[in-house]
Amino acid sequence: MAETTTNKGPLRIALAYQLGAPYPEQITHGILRYSQEQGPWEIVSSPEGSALPFESLSSWKGDGVIAMLETNHQVAIAHSLKLPIVNLATSLLTPRISTVSGDQQEIGKLAAEHFLKRNFRRFAYYGLRDVWYSSERLHGYRECLRNAGYDCDVYETESSLLAEEPWKLDREGLSNWLSSLSPPTAVFTAHDYRARILLERCADLGIEVPSDLAVIGVDDDPIVCQFSEPPLSSIRQNGAEVGYLAASVLDSLIRGEKPLSKPLLVSPEELIARDSTRVVAVEDTTLRKCLDLIDLHHSSPIDVAWLVSRLNASRRHIEKLFQTELGESPHEYLSNIRIERAKTLLDKKPPLPLREIAGQCGFSEPRRLNIVFQRIAACSPREYRDRQTD
Repeated sequence: MAETTTNKGPLRIALAYQLGAPYPEQITHGILRYSQEQGPWEIVSSPEGSALPFESLSSWKGDGVIAMLETNHQVAIAHSLKLPIVNLATSLLTPRISTVSGDQQEIGKLAAEHFLKRNFRRFAYYGLRDVWYSSERLHGYRECLRNAGYDCDVYETESSLLAEEPWKLDREGLSNWLSSLSPPTAVFTAHDYRARILLERCADLGIEVPSDLAVIGVDDDPIVCQFSEPPLSSIRQNGAEVGYLAASVLDSLIRGEKPLSKPLLVSPEELIARDSTRVVAVEDTTLRKCLDLIDLHHSSPIDVAWLVSRLNASRRHIEKLFQTELGESPHEYLSNIRIERAKTLLDKKPPLPLREIAGQCGFSEPRRLNIVFQRIAACSPREYRDRQTD
């Protein structure tokens, strides 16, 4: 059993990870919520808000630690401490230390599904060599693509985590790889910061995003995603749930229970689609114009006749293009786009009125939204919203 302090006051819990960044901040919220419900805990972190060095805990007298163990050296120190520890990091596996993490393979699967829905047939992955979460994300991404009959091109580079000069990048290698990809290609990246680097290299090389390369990152960092050019689509992890479960696991370890035998995984929250993937991969010029019109105007009460009136093509030709390239009619495609938009709006907090959601999705009234939503999603909008809050 792990040794803990014997004082009868609040448990003293050290947070040994970088505070302030979006994903760690969400984790901290989850930990604090658990502390309020089950504590109180005394949370120990750096007074300046920077990372509490894990190495500094060797002489610390407390009850438990929630940390991000990024190096083998830190793992060795963790094994030497006589304290319950929960690891949040996914850079490397820590079999004898309880780990709570986002489900990395599910993150990769979510990226693949998004690209497949957008009709891509060429795929790539930009990741980190010998980093566990990157390998897991690639595994989930590649497995989903293979189930659909595709594979992906992979470019991996060294992590900057232990580099003496972390600002150095393999620009030439990345540029050569990007130039070798045939457009249109869908590129999933290990995280938002690598995605931003990729977008910058694309701009330098004259590669158009998203028409030549569509790009997805991970973590939904608002600074990186919103200020990238174009704004970056990204997968938002459920950091608050990771933090809450990590606190729960640590509490059980402090009570003398055994460490987890395998990582406890939390599904990602959602994929936030922005301009870096706002495209459907088609090569026919007429179909491309039609999809662009739908993307711009699906929130208005448009229909197939409206589309035909703005294109130099017959309705029969347009419907044939949709069936050949996308496997559905223009009406079905437009309906699916509207329902995906409705799902996003139904997830918002506080909840929006159904009449407002219907209007923002191009439906004349909530009744029409209900009919189409029921047909496509196999449930009503209210049922869908209730499931998301269960």
